[in-house]
Amino acid sequence: MKLKPGSNSNELLGMTRSEAKMYEYDVPEANRIRINKERIKDLFCLTIALLGDYAANFYKEKEYNISLQELKKNLVFSAQFFDAYFNAKLQDENRDYYIIMGSAAYYLCDYMGSAKVLSNKLISNELNLDVNKLDLLLLNFLKNDFSLEIQESVYIKFINNIISSWNLFCSNGEHSENIFQNLDNLRKYIYKNGTDRELLFIDILCAVVKKKYLHTTWYTMPLFTDIDKEMWKPILNKIGIKELWPSQILIGNNGIFKGKSATIQMPTSAGKTKAAELIIRSAFLSDRTSLAIIVTPFRALCHDIQDDLQKAFYQENIKIDELSDVYQVDYELEDLKEQKKILVLTPEKLLYILRQTPELAQEIGLIIYDEGHQFDSPSRGTNYELLLASLKSMLPEYCQTILISAVMGNITDIDNWLNGDNSAIINGKNIASTYRTIAFTSWIETKGKIQFINQFEPEIEEYYVPRIIEEQQLNRLSRERKDRYFPQKNDSTSISLYLGNKLVNQGSVAIFCGQKRSIKNLCDQVNDLLERQYGFDNVINYSNSNEISKIYNLYKANLGETSYTSAAKIGILTHHRTIPQGIRLSVENAMKEAYAKFVICTSTLAQGVNMPLRYLIINSTQQGADNISVRDFQNLVGRAGRAGMYTEGSIIFANNLLYDSRRIPKEQWRWSKTKELINFNNSESCNSTIFKIFDPIKNGLNWVKALEIVMEPLDFVNAYINNRIEQLINDIMRHEIIIKNEQDIGFKRENVEAQCNEKINIIRNIESFILAQVDFQDNYEEEITDLAESTLAYHLGDQKQKKEIIELFKLLGKHILKSTQDINQRKCFAKTLYGINENIELQNWIEENYQKLKSIENIDSFLELIFEKLMQYTNSKFYNQCSQQNYVKEILKMWIYGEAHYKLLEYLIDNSIYKQTQKRTFEYQIDDIVEFCENTLAYDGSLFIGAIIELLQSINCDSYITNIVENLKFIQKRFKYGLSSKLEIILYELGFNDRTIVQELSVYLNNIPERYIKKHIIKKYLHDNKERLRPIFTRYPSYFSEKMENL
Repeated sequence: MKLKPGSNSNELLGMTRSEAKMYEYDVPEANRIRINKERIKDLFCLTIALLGDYAANFYKEKEYNISLQELKKNLVFSAQFFDAYFNAKLQDENRDYYIIMGSAAYYLCDYMGSAKVLSNKLISNELNLDVNKLDLLLLNFLKNDFSLEIQESVYIKFINNIISSWNLFCSNGEHSENIFQNLDNLRKYIYKNGTDRELLFIDILCAVVKKKYLHTTWYTMPLFTDIDKEMWKPILNKIGIKELWPSQILIGNNGIFKGKSATIQMPTSAGKTKAAELIIRSAFLSDRTSLAIIVTPFRALCHDIQDDLQKAFYQENIKIDELSDVYQVDYELEDLKEQKKILVLTPEKLLYILRQTPELAQEIGLIIYDEGHQFDSPSRGTNYELLLASLKSMLPEYCQTILISAVMGNITDIDNWLNGDNSAIINGKNIASTYRTIAFTSWIETKGKIQFINQFEPEIEEYYVPRIIEEQQLNRLSRERKDRYFPQKNDSTSISLYLGNKLVNQGSVAIFCGQKRSIKNLCDQVNDLLERQYGFDNVINYSNSNEISKIYNLYKANLGETSYTSAAKIGILTHHRTIPQGIRLSVENAMKEAYAKFVICTSTLAQGVNMPLRYLIINSTQQGADNISVRDFQNLVGRAGRAGMYTEGSIIFANNLLYDSRRIPKEQWRWSKTKELINFNNSESCNSTIFKIFDPIKNGLNWVKALEIVMEPLDFVNAYINNRIEQLINDIMRHEIIIKNEQDIGFKRENVEAQCNEKINIIRNIESFILAQVDFQDNYEEEITDLAESTLAYHLGDQKQKKEIIELFKLLGKHILKSTQDINQRKCFAKTLYGINENIELQNWIEENYQKLKSIENIDSFLELIFEKLMQYTNSKFYNQCSQQNYVKEILKMWIYGEAHYKLLEYLIDNSIYKQTQKRTFEYQIDDIVEFCENTLAYDGSLFIGAIIELLQSINCDSYITNIVENLKFIQKRFKYGLSSKLEIILYELGFNDRTIVQELSVYLNNIPERYIKKHIIKKYLHDNKERLRPIFTRYPSYFSEKMENL
């Protein structure tokens, strides 16, 4: 009869976990639930039996079977019980026993990170469980640490033989049979002569050693790659990956390390980054390629991946290069052939360089697309999709193509589109290295509680933490007459902040906000609480005060005295799209290294950035009028409970109305929406942004019945081609749905224009795609049809949509042919990444202003010339809403001359410049400045300058133009980085990604002659002068000093 936990056992487990949580959440003794500790102890026989049963069966079975799979499911129960029992402080003198049992159980059921956390709680030379040192031997294997010599055991000869054979195998990968021969000898002897506890320990030890052996890189990598062990030997003796995690085993079993293409779905924290490293190593070691490319849609993730790879391949003859986002060719094709190289870059950058040097595609032998579900991202999706569509025909046949995503509802469709038939689909969505819990605040009585639910069946209440949320009276400020309290019931913002402050002493906390303005509201509330002398001692005491001070200096230098800055001063950091790059990198590093413990963030946290968290507190899931997608939410919650740091990560919904109102009919929609988010299986399919051209115009309100105005996609494309978009928008505003309704039903002109602009941007991307791929010879319509059929949109579309997609592409193709003169002009237009109308208009403008461009002597006169056209092409909301638009020109100048963000804001305030909408006037905020500078100017502005460069060269290629082009390339980088000198730009591109820091650093290097200001020379100079330059970095976050040391 097989042992299995029943309902009574699950109830006792819930009681144990509740007791553990009460300690974790520091619930006062008087407020705790009284539990029957004797009843809980009844679970020991079951949990020990489950562990022993699985261990014995796993060791003796030669293959993994259904019976073992069932036993393994039950083993999770044992692991959670031992973990909870230890944390509930119910243990007596057997504390170490429960910890080592929990660690072994976690390890055998594939929660490797949790196993490591528990094993690290044990001190080897203090461990004595009366099993003749079998406990210490087991701990050595769980920790991968054999440095402490084992003595005084009746089994010492057997133990020494096992350790010797294991160490020998780990040094050269040879004679693994000796390990198991020695294990079997010890096992037989103990079965004959040992105690009952020793019998249990030897079974667990044998199972752990077998699993560890089967996961070692010495065993797996030669097997998974068909590359001889001798070739792997120097690498395996160096790299930090000694043992593969379940996700990497799954990848290996599917032939990926042998060069097979694949689409891989793995949850966050499952080991995807290390898997990518092993895929690259396998490709290089087998000589399948010397060039690997990693494409990721976010700059922050590019930095993260590049940093990880630099450490992994340290002192190897492999070059890792993170190409800048600037639309320039900042590499030499021949350099890529000289040695093994890894390029890390965004889709837009790869698209750009392939337009400049399409022959690069033939050099690529491995390409990895990270965050692959971003095909339907509103801002990046079309370019990402069209990049993959173009590469399908450009890459050599032998190229291995890997797409990795944490969450994708239609993985089979994506793989069929990208890789065809000869590939692997790896769905590891159920793999996790750390357990995660889901909880809700509930505040019906005087004190609120936290209710934990079953994440697979949310209606099942597992356990709760009582009386954890308590309203506190605050000090009044001057002239206030009413008492104020914190936190406030039904206010998720104050509850989030309260819980974060309470829990930060137990581990890292992130508060997730659906919108960046919610982050500002939270920081404003922090400031208000500080004024009222509310204590944030937990945050301050559990952070590294020295590092926090340095991060505060960076906030202040960039943003001035804002609520973000004040919050940072006490260790509450922020992470979102409009935080300057240097601050974001510093925050990520501080959280990763545990210098900081508290961050407030938006969905930027879900974009692959590695931040180890114990608690993820959900302030709100609303993103504008929409709820966060299930896919993004699942990606987000994967950040909680990073492997190796915590045995469990907790996701806590702060809005008590979600749970407390779930039975009220009018309020049940909130609970239903939340249940959808929790269930991984509800993850949306990965779609194509091209379909947005097919979407109707929507009213944009979520509190009335959704209304739509249907528009045929080809009608919209025709309006675009014939420059009739303004007329089309006027027609929409006169539509009968709008005219018939006297009340406001959401069809505001601004809203309609935004939806039309989104469609236009997609059309421009398609035009640019066609320009780059079609030479418009006799059979050009067939080529265009093939292009349309290569898109994800075509692959996913129904028959009507497929036909319309082909017609859409043909319409645009005819428009291109009609509007252009020859193939050279079309190829030039393709390099700009603009659509055909924008290219023609800009080319005409350049021709009209050619003499002015030639005669310009300085950057100020250049800005005067281009400003209006620049604002038109960037379609800047900042400019369009500015009360006095001529002042935006000065903001642009201040940006490229390196002025701090806060000084730009001060300039607007001093001159009484406001942001105006149709109905209201607002003061500009620091977020508006950062958004305009680091997104509009840095991205759209540098794209505009890049287009001028391309079009100028097509008009005239004389030496004078060559000089102008070189100057424009320098200006383009000034737009990108907001810096004024070539030296500052080089320092920024060397990894010192903060304007304040590179400006200060450049002062120390101002004695370098102009002719020596080249990247490789400056890099060498910094390396050779580390001692002299170190004092500069004492005031700034450690991220930058580490960059300096690693040059």
